[in-house]
This record gives sequence, C-alpha cells and structure tokens, in this order.
Amino acid sequence: MPNTLNDNMSVGLKMVAEVRKDIPKSMNYASTSSPTTVGGSVYHSGTYDDTQAFSSMHDDVIEKLKNANYNAFMKTDKNRTLVREVHDIISGNDTGNCLELAFYTAHKLKKKGKRVDVVRVKTVNNGDPTDTSVIPHWFAVLGRSHGGNDNKSIIGLPNTWGPQAVIVDSWDTSVYPGGKYNLFWDGLKAAAYNKPITCELWCRI
Repeated sequence: MPNTLNDNMSVGLKMVAEVRKDIPKSMNYASTSSPTTVGGSVYHSGTYDDTQAFSSMHDDVIEKLKNANYNAFMKTDKNRTLVREVHDIISGNDTGNCLELAFYTAHKLKKKGKRVDVVRVKTVNNGDPTDTSVIPHWFAVLGRSHGGNDNKSIIGLPNTWGPQAVIVDSWDTSVYPGGKYNLFWDGLKAAAYNKPITCELWCRI
C-alpha cells in the first residue's frame, strides 16, 4: 500500500472515526492534548458498572503485556499475535483508555496492510512500561521509517520518524504528522509536570 503522508493521514483519520464508533467511551478523558477534538465522540464513562467493566478489562490487558514474550523491535508473528490478543480482549467493550485504543487501532491498521508501531509517551526516568503513575500516553504510528536505510529514525524523537510518519491517537481523536508532534503535546507536557518526555517503542507489526 502507499506510504505517503497524504495516504497515511487519510487512513488515520478514517481509522480514528472507525475506532471511536466501536469504542466511544474513555474512563479518563478529562482534557485534550491536541488543539482540536471531535466534539461528542469522547466522553466519560462514569457509572459503577462501567468502571468495574473497564477495570477488569484493563487488568487483563496489563497482565497480557507483562507476560508477553516478543521482540518490540522486530516485525514478528509473536508481535502480531500480541496485538491481536489485546484487540480481542478490548473488542466487545464500549470503553478504553489510550493503551487499549492504541492496540485496538494498530490491529485494525495492520489488517489494512499498513506498517504500524505501538508507541508509548513517557517521562524520561519512568522505566516500567506498564507503570501508569506518570503520564503515560499511548498511540499508534503509521509509516515510521525504521531498519535498513532508515536508521536515522530515533524512536524518542518523533521529528526523525520520516516525512510520511503519522501519529494516530484514537483516545484523543487526533491524527497528525510525527514531525509536528510539539503542536499537539501541550496536554502531555502538562501531565508530566514539565518533566522531560520521550517515546518508546512497545510493539512493531
């Protein structure tokens, strides 16, 4: 499939709408990290039953990630299986925070034949990839350069991901070029209490 900025933006925008039709609720959507958010498509899920259902599903996802045996830096069958299994845990629920939505989105994008990374934004000194005490934020990335002649792509620096790379943030209902990340991360910077933030690759498919 084409791997241009325009193509990836188009695919990403359609995917965010599709994902938010499947999973319309977030448990922690209190503020936006981007200039614009699709009105009405994201809202709190605040009832007791909603909270309990989300907590159970989220615990299952975290357990799956902690026990996963895969290589984040290689496109392998184990990676694809992990993303599919996380997708399947989430599927059927009408709620999900950024972690769940990133994996759900990545699975659906892969089914469309796209190159996808699941990426986590974190504070620089926050070493545990499943620790939710500081930030973290998760999204899918389309078309990031990596491998072969693409070694100038540094996961911690979105402006090196290549001109075609697109961040697909289904939690925030926003899609934007990786190189313009600074325009969209005011909310993340505030959540980090001005600590340095970076990105880490969690899974490549």
